[in-house]
Amino acid sequence: MGTDPDELTGGTPSTLPPVAANAHRRVRAQVLRNHQMTPMRMPRAKLPPPPEMQLPEMHWQDWFIAGFLAIHSMYLLFGKALTPALIGKHPVLLLFVRPTLAAMISAGALVRVGSLPLVLALIAPLPLLFIDDPFLYWAGRRYGVRMKNYLIDQDPLWETRLTRGERIMAKWNFWAIIACNIPFVPIPISVVYFLAGDTRMPIKRFVLANFIGLEIFIGGCTALGYIFQEQAQAIVDQIVKYSGWLTWGTLGLVLVVIIFSTRGSMRRVRAREEARVSKWKSENGYDDDEDPES
Repeated sequence: MGTDPDELTGGTPSTLPPVAANAHRRVRAQVLRNHQMTPMRMPRAKLPPPPEMQLPEMHWQDWFIAGFLAIHSMYLLFGKALTPALIGKHPVLLLFVRPTLAAMISAGALVRVGSLPLVLALIAPLPLLFIDDPFLYWAGRRYGVRMKNYLIDQDPLWETRLTRGERIMAKWNFWAIIACNIPFVPIPISVVYFLAGDTRMPIKRFVLANFIGLEIFIGGCTALGYIFQEQAQAIVDQIVKYSGWLTWGTLGLVLVVIIFSTRGSMRRVRAREEARVSKWKSENGYDDDEDPES
């Protein structure tokens, strides 16, 4: 045990006159050197780890919803390459596996020349366009406020989207489900489906509105191809001509989108962590360039 310098020097600087305080400091430094003592450093708070998101216990419904929506999103992303590969050779198959705008307009052109029944052109795209909608509705019923709070915490822009979606649903309800399926209508389709579940819209009413909206969308695309058959067929011929390049180019574009999206997500995570550390430093008296882990 070392000797307490204050016992040897008779007080502390705060209790002595200025001249005596200066002498006290010099004596204290000499005592510390003589007795090989080091000033005591009070322990400081350490930076706590990032808060873990408190998730409820996962049930089979949760895994089913999350798994299906994730697989469906990946399929839609990578399935973009199917359009140039199938639009000329297998247009009907394309309607079932990847019913894009180009596929449905091409189907309308085929209806006009009698190569495709109108009923098939209107029904074939329906399963894939509809298949994920009940899962978004189910997620809204199951998670509701918890999911909304989580999305807002991840990205503040979600607050604007959800507020706008709630306003649309409160005003239009059944008609909002129909309108959000129509292209160029500025209604966030996924948000509306989620809020339909969150507001407990009857599932039969939701399915009916969704079916009407999808058929309006499919019928409109088919009508464009029917009316502008020659132009649509010329575009299809050009797509078929360069289908190989378009297929690989589309896959390359998808990979670029994934890379930049992942990098953007990582930047947002780092920014949130830096903001958390900066706030914690200001609350605990650390300098900006001081490492709280040391």
